[in-house]
Amino acid sequence: MAKRKASILAIAATMAFGSLLAACSSSTTQPEGEKKAKETKSAEAKGPTAFSMVMEGRGKYLETITDVNNDKFVKKLAELTNTAPKIELILQKDYEQKLILKFSSGDIPDVVMSSGGGSSIYGKELAGAVQSNVFMPLDDLLKEYGQNLLKKIPAAAWDRVKYKGQIVAIPEFVSIPNTLSTYIRKDYLDKAGLQPPKTVDEYLTMFRAFKKNGVEQPFLALDKFNLSDQFFGAYDVLPNQFELQGDQVVPKFFKVDAMMKALQTYKTLLDEGLMSKEFPTNNGNNLAQNVYSAKTGMYMLGAKDKLNIEKKLKAAIPDGSIIQTLAPTGPDGKGGSALGQSINRTYLINKKVSKDKAIGIIKFFDWMLTDDADKFFTYGIEGDTYKTENGKVNYKIAETPDEINVEEFRQKDLWFVKDNTFTKSLILNPLGAPVIDFMKNTLTKEGRDSIIFDPQLDSLVKNPDLNGAFPPLLVGHMVKMIYSQEPISDWPKVIEEYKKKGGDLVIKEATDRYNKKEGVYLPRK
Repeated sequence: MAKRKASILAIAATMAFGSLLAACSSSTTQPEGEKKAKETKSAEAKGPTAFSMVMEGRGKYLETITDVNNDKFVKKLAELTNTAPKIELILQKDYEQKLILKFSSGDIPDVVMSSGGGSSIYGKELAGAVQSNVFMPLDDLLKEYGQNLLKKIPAAAWDRVKYKGQIVAIPEFVSIPNTLSTYIRKDYLDKAGLQPPKTVDEYLTMFRAFKKNGVEQPFLALDKFNLSDQFFGAYDVLPNQFELQGDQVVPKFFKVDAMMKALQTYKTLLDEGLMSKEFPTNNGNNLAQNVYSAKTGMYMLGAKDKLNIEKKLKAAIPDGSIIQTLAPTGPDGKGGSALGQSINRTYLINKKVSKDKAIGIIKFFDWMLTDDADKFFTYGIEGDTYKTENGKVNYKIAETPDEINVEEFRQKDLWFVKDNTFTKSLILNPLGAPVIDFMKNTLTKEGRDSIIFDPQLDSLVKNPDLNGAFPPLLVGHMVKMIYSQEPISDWPKVIEEYKKKGGDLVIKEATDRYNKKEGVYLPRK
């Protein structure tokens, strides 16, 4: 053993001596510019960085792409970043299930996109991969090759992608936590002779007027209350949110009276034909059929997408128009959906990736926060989607639904790392100023916040029946109560069932972590 150690030391010494001679034989006063030029030539000699990546997407443009790698914008992105990405696109509705299968089979790409929102490095689709050290710590690589990322991404966003003190993902960030807004058909509102409603009762009055005027579904309700949780927000009982009650941290739906009032509101909507009787099967896949039609009078969608939503509506219904407003307020004068977090999508690098490849991947994402990237994702390809005339960019903002779908793909889906608060098309469009003003100065007045646990509570991860924005155990009872198959007054029994089926463990763990301040984020307002 001693001989072997001595041999290793001898070899190391020889190598060090050789390196010293080599260094001495070269110029010690090499200009910095010449050194950088050599580094660039060396990188070019290696060729583009090839890596595999899995990404999630939704929308008509992505749904029609046979191979996203053949898309002209993806090809141009590869050229601009000196990379050769091989992207596997999985549609949003299948992403969680298919990604879990990849992890279980060991078929893990070099780069994995997670889109679990405020808990995106612990999302269900990652199947505990972060905790199992599947991904690479990125701190050192970022310090050397990711200066744009470190400078432009807020500290709050970096905090959300750390595991045991180390950065394990690159986050796409948001500067305003309110991402959704309520949309009302202005043409319907004008016909009814009403002003935009504020309270729950005023919203019901508006829906009844819309129904009287022939609107099929005044309120758009979707499966599992997706994009239709406004009335749970009004009564501050969003099922996946937690608050301190006494000396325990419990789910907000433990407020029995408030929860029963919210359920009664949805029951009224159903009983009076103000929302679809088939809402439990009305999923996001046919969202466009409801929004861009005469069927619906009110819905909730991305706040920054107002101009594109209106363009698509007018393409289908020339006389149609919408307004952005605040969600219904409850007894406390507040309302809105759950506030978003400081991160949106995140990107994790497989631990098995070589250092050279990891460097190329970091540079790929770092480029996305440069001026060149801003120009490419905003305008596209020179000579194709825009021209430069007298030093100024001549770019036509998308107008038709097909043009909008392509523009959204480039500016939203393909631009992996950015401030995701506003789209570039919104900033460029003179009509976008009121939308930006609404988001900055009005929309920020609403939204329900919560005690957030990141990583997620183990007791919830191990009990999927109690987990999710609207846990399956609760949804089953909620739907039955709305359909009059169970009395709403039985809600206390639902809480007891929740406790018996693992909820007691959830409450205990939540309270313990809250008291110990372990992975706990307190409400911002």
